[in-house]
Amino acid sequence: MKKKGVALLIIALLAFSALTIGIGLWTSRKIETELYEETLNLSSPIRVCQISDLHYPYNGADLDKLSEEITDISPDLVFLTGDIFDGKARKEDMSELYSFLSSLASARSVYAVIGNHEIGSPLLEEYTDFCRNNKINLLLDETAVFRKGTLTVKITGLKDGKLLNETNVPDYFTEKNASLNFVLAHRPELFDSYVSANAGYVFTGHAHGGQMRFFGKGVYAPDQGLFPSYTSGRYSAAKTVMFVSRGLGDGYSSFRCFNPYHLIVVDFV
Repeated sequence: MKKKGVALLIIALLAFSALTIGIGLWTSRKIETELYEETLNLSSPIRVCQISDLHYPYNGADLDKLSEEITDISPDLVFLTGDIFDGKARKEDMSELYSFLSSLASARSVYAVIGNHEIGSPLLEEYTDFCRNNKINLLLDETAVFRKGTLTVKITGLKDGKLLNETNVPDYFTEKNASLNFVLAHRPELFDSYVSANAGYVFTGHAHGGQMRFFGKGVYAPDQGLFPSYTSGRYSAAKTVMFVSRGLGDGYSSFRCFNPYHLIVVDFV
């Protein structure tokens, strides 16, 4: 009788675990739009939408639905923070992605950086040319200026893994008259270096939300390991705020549990 009770307990635990994982996988297949507001008393409000880690063609988020979502959000700026296509993408895979990005850039200002998957891809040169020919401002350790009304916004893009310093991005330190300072990077684990450079508002991805999320915490992230510190949402220290997107694709792993695809939207007002 005792053995039967133990067996029933094991079966119940296995069933509960399978149900929990099933729910976690199912809830991870939707796009979650997370809205933040930063009150700065600006002369003109700015809305930013961040797209990261799409890992096309392994994107979990459908591009048509994503396009509709962004149209509804109506941002002033769209930031692409790396790994928009996967390192295993082939040339013949890219037409749908290019159509999506071209449509995106035709309606609003788009700024982009490259992530580790793009750097390691033979398609990098083609992608770079596409961006430059389709009004996508690809920033490779460079700084650009965006204006809305009387508001001046400085936007700096870092190549994957690069630090924000005078050697890598000298223009960042010479342009000092901006009302807002945005830095696009791929890696959140370099947060301390962004803080040291007084980077203002930083947008990153790469962590994939920690793959599995429990009680609001990620389990594993590339280059952070187990129980990573920076996986999703808003982090701040000193004068720097960092937003981390959980991404919109699966990339090297299709296993996302309690970890929906993620669009970050920030209103600066």
